[in-house]
Amino acid sequence: MTQHGFARDREFEIVDKNEREVRLRLISDAKSMDIYPFSFVFEVCYSLTETGIRVSYETQNTGAEIMYYSVGGHPAFHLSESLENYYLEFDSAIQLEREELSGSYFSGETNYYGVSNHLNLGDELFENDAFVLKDPEFQSVSLKHRNGETLVQMTCDSWTAIGFWTKKGAPFFCIEPWWGWADQVDASGRLEEKAGIRKLEVNERKIVFYELRMDN
Repeated sequence: MTQHGFARDREFEIVDKNEREVRLRLISDAKSMDIYPFSFVFEVCYSLTETGIRVSYETQNTGAEIMYYSVGGHPAFHLSESLENYYLEFDSAIQLEREELSGSYFSGETNYYGVSNHLNLGDELFENDAFVLKDPEFQSVSLKHRNGETLVQMTCDSWTAIGFWTKKGAPFFCIEPWWGWADQVDASGRLEEKAGIRKLEVNERKIVFYELRMDN
């Protein structure tokens, strides 16, 4: 399959909608089976909250064997000024240890940026693609302007990795909640041995979600 998986390239069915919520569904078919040999039902729900949006991913194994999978988001937020005017603020001081990429794969190398509750942004951070933190030690991160204004706060209590990404000069910044991540360069290629992979037993269903707060 292509980078970031196949679901983003498929058309979802709208199965429910009202003034505050829309639910979208993708069901396995012959086309998906060609690249991902599992039977599933995958639903994405966008719900308005009092302060923003809640996005949930619901995955169900409808096959006759254990299903291995990963899910994740790629939300991007508009920047009205250059990247150097923004920073990330975490809900606690954390060890900023970045997992380095080699192409589309993790190289096994890391870079350490110290212990802090914030990370100043700049193009140099993304010269080698995304800034990835595995097993995050925080439950919320805010994208803030140097004047103290909060553009958006993302909250999640279950993510297993998070990626930060942009392109040089682009008017957006991505905060990406993940449940799973890309392969290592020396991976075996066996899905059940993939680092960070999730699994569902037959008929099992799991829901993960994140929330965006935009009232500041």
